[in-house]
Formats: sequence, C-alpha cells, structure tokens
Amino acid sequence: MMRGTLQFILVGIVLLLACSNAQTKPTRFEKLLDAQKKSAVIELNNEDLKSYSTFKSNYSLFILFTTKNPQVLGPEALQASKQAAREFQYVAETFFKTFGGDFSTSNEWKDKPVFFAKCDLESCREVFVDGTQKAGWRTLPKLLRIPPRPTKGFNLNAWEDMNQEILWETAADMTAWICSKTGFPIFITKSFTEKYGSIILSWTVIVALGYLLYPRIKRATGNPMFWFVLSLGVYAFTMAGVVFNAIHKPPDFYKNPQTGEVMWIYPSARQQFVYEGYIMAALLTGTSLLFVAFTAWVPKLKTPMEKRGAFIMVAICFLVAHTKVMDIFRTKYNWYPF
Repeated sequence: MMRGTLQFILVGIVLLLACSNAQTKPTRFEKLLDAQKKSAVIELNNEDLKSYSTFKSNYSLFILFTTKNPQVLGPEALQASKQAAREFQYVAETFFKTFGGDFSTSNEWKDKPVFFAKCDLESCREVFVDGTQKAGWRTLPKLLRIPPRPTKGFNLNAWEDMNQEILWETAADMTAWICSKTGFPIFITKSFTEKYGSIILSWTVIVALGYLLYPRIKRATGNPMFWFVLSLGVYAFTMAGVVFNAIHKPPDFYKNPQTGEVMWIYPSARQQFVYEGYIMAALLTGTSLLFVAFTAWVPKLKTPMEKRGAFIMVAICFLVAHTKVMDIFRTKYNWYPF
C-alpha cells in the first residue's frame, strides 16, 4: 500500500515538473524577440535559420546574407557586402527608433511583427547552398524576406528577394523595399552632427583660410586666369564623380586584407571609390592646365632656350598625365580594345 502511494506521488511530481518546464520553455517567437531586444540585427546560423523559418508564424523576418571572407568574393562584391551590412544595420536601428521605446509593447508592431537578422555565409552555408539550388540565389550580398507562414514547411521559393543582382542599394533603397513589404513608415533620421557636422567644419576651414589669404585672394580675383582655373576645377570635379560620391556614399578605397594592397580605382564603370573621384578631378584639371601652359606660358618666356626647356617639360608632364588617364580608363572599361 505504502509502496503504491510513493510511486503515485513520484509520478505526480514528475508530471508537475514536466508541465512546469513546458510552461516556462520559451517559444521560438519569444527567443527571437529576446534576441531582437539585445541587438538591432540578430546573428543567425543554419540551425537558427531553419528553426525560425520552418514553423508557421505571423512575423516577417528580413535576412541579409553576407560575408567578410575575401576568398569568397572579388573586391567588388566584398566591398558591396561590407557596405550592405552597414546600411542594413542602420535601417534596422532606425526602424526600431520609430516606435519611440520598447517596440514589443507597440500594438502596431504586435499586429505585424518584424525582425532583422544577418547570416554570414560561413555560418549559413548550408541554407545558402540550398537556396542556390532551389531558388536560384547566385550572388552576395543578398537581402531576403521570409514572410508570415500559415503552415509548417521550409520553402525557400516563398522567400522574397530584393534584388537578383549584387546588392548595391543604399539604406534608402532598403527602407523603401521593407516599407513596401510591411506597411511600416520608416524614417531615415540623422543626428545634428551627422547632418551638419561636415558642413560646419568645411565652412569653418573655408572662412579661416579666406581670412588669412584675403590679400592674395583680392589680387588673384582681379586676374581673368583665376576665374578660368576656378571654373575648370569645378567642372573637372563635377565630371569626375564627386557629386556621385556625395549621393551614393561609396567607400574611400579598398585594401586587400591578405596582401595589404590598396585599390584606388574601382575596376568597373558601375561604381567608384571616393578617392578615385579626387584623383580623376586632379588629373583632368592638371591636363587641361597643361594645354593652357602651351599657349599662355611658354610663348611668354624670353629666350629660345627657356621656351624649348619649358615646352619639353610641359610635353613630358602631359604625356605622363595622359598615360595615367588612359590606364584608369582601361581599368574601368577592361573590354576596351586599345
């Protein structure tokens, strides 16, 4: 009798403990929510990705596939991968700021939960290879959306792909696509320093230099050649892509992490580095001024020997500058026949 009672009590305790564990064990949604509260972009691996995208859910999960391994991608795609990761991080942080506080307490977010995650190729290779075979994924970085799922199943073809090509989009482009999928208005906001810091610094330097160099500037502005050179420089900097840099915010340059080699010129006409714009502007301005030197400086020299020496020097400088411009052109357009 006593033995049977003890067995009954033990079974009851085991059942109570099992029920308690079942009640306290967090769901997949709760795990995802907890991870999202700790970081604007969650780091996932193969197991996590399958766990969060296999069972039915009411949430959208935006995932950026990327890599930091230089052996996987060429310099173009690797730089794009790093830039996309920075832009995606900024978009996610901005998204959650729009709720003002704890996003999980917002009724609007509760109705349509949205999560942001990132998968490095090395930790999510199995899923990416599966996507390559079943859904036609071909490039990195890649921004995908796993929409809400009414049923169970790991269907990669149901995932929505922002772009079939290499992802060059900025934060504004990512935001527009995410807004179109979720209906949430995401406003890209910047602090006062981010908005006006560089402008204030630039104007401070300009005013200070103008004050110090005012006597020389006053004399120079009376010379028509000053305005000619200034107009030439503005035109050259505009045509060299400085305006493109201001709009698209490309990286300054690329440095190979293995060899340490620095790449100043982007090897494609689709994109450019910041310093590339400055290099081209300087070359175009300098080459144009060498033409001016042929006609405005060399003839004014007094002796034939001075004229001959100046002509040779200007000609050599022109050939060097022209050769460099052509080298850059061939780098940008490597299909060009000569």
